[in-house]
Order: sequence, then C-alpha cells, then structure tokens
Amino acid sequence: MSRLPAFLLVGALIVVNYFVFFRGEQDVVAPPEPSVTPAATTDRPDAADDAEALAKATTPPPNQVFAGELGRGDRVLDALQRLGLETTESRRVVRAMERVFEFRNARPGDHFRMEVNPAGRVEHFEFARSPLEVYVVERDGDSYAARRRNIEKKVELVGNGCVIRGNYQESLLGCLGDATVVAAVNELLAWSVDLTSDTRDGDELRIVLERVLADGQFLRYGKVLAVDYSGKLASVRLFHHEAGQEEGGYYTASGDTAARRYLRSPLKSFGPGLTARGPVRPSLHRYKRHVGVDYPVSKGTPIIAVADGKVSFAGPKGSSGTLVNVKHENAAVSYYAHLSRLAPGLRKGKKIARGDLIGFSGSSGDAARPRLHYALKIKGRFRNTLETTAEAIGKLPAAAKAAFEEAVAKMNALLEGTTPYDSSLDS
Repeated sequence: MSRLPAFLLVGALIVVNYFVFFRGEQDVVAPPEPSVTPAATTDRPDAADDAEALAKATTPPPNQVFAGELGRGDRVLDALQRLGLETTESRRVVRAMERVFEFRNARPGDHFRMEVNPAGRVEHFEFARSPLEVYVVERDGDSYAARRRNIEKKVELVGNGCVIRGNYQESLLGCLGDATVVAAVNELLAWSVDLTSDTRDGDELRIVLERVLADGQFLRYGKVLAVDYSGKLASVRLFHHEAGQEEGGYYTASGDTAARRYLRSPLKSFGPGLTARGPVRPSLHRYKRHVGVDYPVSKGTPIIAVADGKVSFAGPKGSSGTLVNVKHENAAVSYYAHLSRLAPGLRKGKKIARGDLIGFSGSSGDAARPRLHYALKIKGRFRNTLETTAEAIGKLPAAAKAAFEEAVAKMNALLEGTTPYDSSLDS
C-alpha cells in the first residue's frame, strides 16, 4: 500500500507535462506577417479605362463630311440646305465663293464637298466643275476666304499597242481601253488601211499618245501623236506635227500628208449595222466596161463617200438597184450600188464631204444577197481600187522639215520601245 501514493504522484506529473509541453505547442498562434499592398499603377485595367474615359471627355467630336452634286435646276444654296446645313451658314459660304465664281455658271453634275464642325460651322468647302477647275472656301476665324485651287496639269508621252486577235475593233478596245482613242486611230488608218478587209489575225498596232495628269492623277488621254500599223496586207506609220497649223496634221516619215485624195474604203469602218463576224473579204469583179469591188456586208451597213464632191445620181438604176454616183475633182466619179436605202436628205446636186453618209447596203437590183458594189472612175477610166494607191493631198512645208525630223526620231524611239499587248498570251 505504501507504493500507491508514489504511482499516483508520477501519473499526475505525466498528465501535467503533456498539457504544458505538447498540447500547448499546438495552440500557440504565430504572429501575423506584415502585409504589403502594391502601389497603384497605370498598368491596371481599371486605370486604363479611366484614362480612356478622360480622353473621350476632353476630345471634341470629329467634323462631319458631306458630299453631293447639283441636279437639274439646282442652286448651290438649296443643295447645302438639303444636307442639313443651317440657312445662315449656307449663305455665308455661298457669298464667300461668289467672290471667285459666278454660280449662274454652275451646271448639273458639278460636285461639292464640305466639312462641318460640331457647332455647325463649315470648316472647308470645295466646288469642282471639272478635275482642273476646283474652288475652295475655308473658315478663317469668324469669316470665310475663297480661292481657286491651283491644279498642276502635266502632259506626258506614253506608248501603247496591241496584237490583233479575232475581231479588229474588239482587239483595239481591249488593249487601248478608251473608245475615243480607238476612234482617233481608226480615222487615221482609214486613209491607208481598209479596216474592214485589210486586217488579219496577228497584225500589230502601236501608238504614241498624250496622257494628261491633274495633280499627279490620270485625267484623260490627249492627242494621238504617232500610229504604226504593221499587217500582212497593209502597213503604215504616221506622225503628228503642227507645222505652223493651229491643230496640226499627220504625215508619213517622208513628209506626205496622211490624208489622201480618196478613202481606202467606202464602208464606215465601225458603226451600227456593220457585221462583227470578222473581216470583210472584198472581191474584184472585171466587166467589159469597168472594174468594181464587191463588199459582202450585212444589210444596213453604213456607206460613206470616199471624197468630197457632188451627188450626180441617186435612185433606182436597173441591175445596180439603188445607186448613188458622186462627182469629185480631177474628173473622178465614185459609184455605190445595191443600196437598201439612201441617207436622209440625199438627192442629186447635193454637196457632200469625204466620210459623209450616203446610204445603207442592201440587195437591190440583181444582187442575190446583201453587198455593196463600189467602183471608181478617174478621167474616164475605171481603176482597181484594191491596188491603186491613193494620192496624198499635200506635203509638209519645207520650213517645218527640221523640227518634224526631230519629232519623228523621238516618236520612232517610243514606238520601237512599245511591246504590243497580245491577249492570246493571257490564256
């Protein structure tokens, strides 16, 4: 029994030590570490949003831009007010511009453009009658200043060309890309090349022409200064030269005029009624009394006079059907047979100019199908119009020879340096 108190004392000490040394360690809370809050920076998304909002609040709204054009019977004042410009402001702009331009000269299609600030005041106004005629009104404080813009116009020489593939007219339009240029080329070539019968696949055309720029931007093409046609049946090279004339003229390298006494063909090269199936193949016919040429063209093809003259006959004539005879100088007469009808107003005694319409092809008389029978008699003798080279009507003045030769050398260099476009290579 004497040992029991000792055991109890030892047990009590073990329990006390447990709670003091082991359980107490688990309940101790470590002191908190100091927390560091990062300083605010502009890299935070909310800071960027604040900066953007501030910029929007301090940046004024942009100016508005309006554009339009005058319609038939339009006044500039009315056009501006239709766009919402206040009447007083419209009048101020118009009055300013009237110092440099009379609005009574404005016409439908004239363009304008204006820039209006948020307060409804015009900052900038432009009025364009053409790319080369532009007027500007700008705000200067509480007033407006108007002026005509100085447009820099530049003319440069360029070469162009094409290889004829299939239809002659379509080939030219495809590579030259401008109907006005094509018409000018056709008019020049018509003196020496029958564009309805002399053209063949693979023939080459080269030209030199003016290209007009306005403030560095393409405006239009100008004059055709040189043309070269190299074909299987016909070839010609022509050059433009003023030679003291206001408009100038076209000459061969030797100085002969491009204009001949007679056109190469009585067919209007391209126009309403002319077949587009391909080149016309004229055939020479020899009769006991004369030589003529038959053009197998579709009904209604326009027929033109080959030279200046006076109509000596117009009407039905036996096997020739509807016939027109034209007397020319140098005792020449041209004949156009088997027409379907005459040109309006054509009659005997009427004066007619080279290239004027005299009628339309048909199958009147003994013609089995639509065609034109054309003949030319000079000094009582019928000529083979397919072989006869037309006589030039003049020569370059001697005083212009040196300047012309210099221009020819320049044009020849441009022609030779031009590679004609060949549509067959694209396929």
